[in-house]
Amino acid sequence: MKLKDIKGKAIAYDECHKIYIIHKEQEVWEALNNNYVIYPMEALTDLYEQSCSLKFVSSWDLKKKYIDQGEKPER
Repeated sequence: MKLKDIKGKAIAYDECHKIYIIHKEQEVWEALNNNYVIYPMEALTDLYEQSCSLKFVSSWDLKKKYIDQGEKPER
């Protein structure tokens, strides 16, 4: 999957390797209450590139895995 093809409302990021795509407004508040930083979707590529090697991209509700740990996104 290409990073640019991932759609959502926002990104919840733990500032290390956990990147979650937020699809619902309620998920923003859940992420903030769990000490995640919220970013706009436009930041996904930069966040992914600066993350540590254990990085992955998943939906906040864990129903969809976009990029598994160790997997490289398509360019």
